[in-house]
Amino acid sequence: MSPVPYATMMKAKDKLYRFDIRRRLVADARQIGVKPTARKWQCSRNTVRHWLRRYLQEGLEGLKERSHAPTHCPHKTPAHQERQLLELRRRSGYGPRRLKMEFDLGPGHNAIARIVRAAGLSRPRKTKRQKKNDLRAVKARLAAFERVEMDIKYLNDIAFYLPQMRQKGLPGYQYTLRDVRTGLMFLAYGTQLSKSLTCIAARRFLSHLERHGVRLPDVTVQTDNGTEFDGQMTTLAEQGFRWVVEDLMKAHHAFIPPG
Repeated sequence: MSPVPYATMMKAKDKLYRFDIRRRLVADARQIGVKPTARKWQCSRNTVRHWLRRYLQEGLEGLKERSHAPTHCPHKTPAHQERQLLELRRRSGYGPRRLKMEFDLGPGHNAIARIVRAAGLSRPRKTKRQKKNDLRAVKARLAAFERVEMDIKYLNDIAFYLPQMRQKGLPGYQYTLRDVRTGLMFLAYGTQLSKSLTCIAARRFLSHLERHGVRLPDVTVQTDNGTEFDGQMTTLAEQGFRWVVEDLMKAHHAFIPPG
């Protein structure tokens, strides 16, 4: 009797090992018969007959594994519809959901995605590493201080700093200006969040660059849409942040699109 049942050995991942088991099973069936072989390998007689029949009809080729995938799919998208949606994909560049919605296609969006992917027209999603490398390439094309990011950090979320800030009246806000190309940071601190302190920090920073030979018309200060940066205003405010950066210091200002 085989020490391991036939069904257990057939679960092995090695195809050559499974083929060898079938060959030995058939050899035993031809030598000692179907029933003794079934008892020896701890399997059904139909299993032994199945492989013996395959061997007698096709030889060793009959003992190889065959695909059990269906040969016919009644709900498969017709060929003419596949050609139509692939042409729409090439012309529009739309994704599966938008293709179905815009052109009222019959197949579901999952079927459309499968067809587009099989035709090699899908755009693989970038990994975090790829995105980081792309961003690094963009930064490499910038000059120093060509683009500066300005933001304000609340310091009251630092656990070990909060008690000291309250007891000693220390600043509660950090005004940060960071050069995108080099990562160099310039910091200013204030006890309140206000447009006046934001303007003072930006003006002192730009004046510092100008004193060291940086052309301010080549500098762009990038901020979010906060009110301290005139983010909620549709017109240029007199004496506001954008006025300080663009009119007074002759640099440029740009808003980051809302997330």
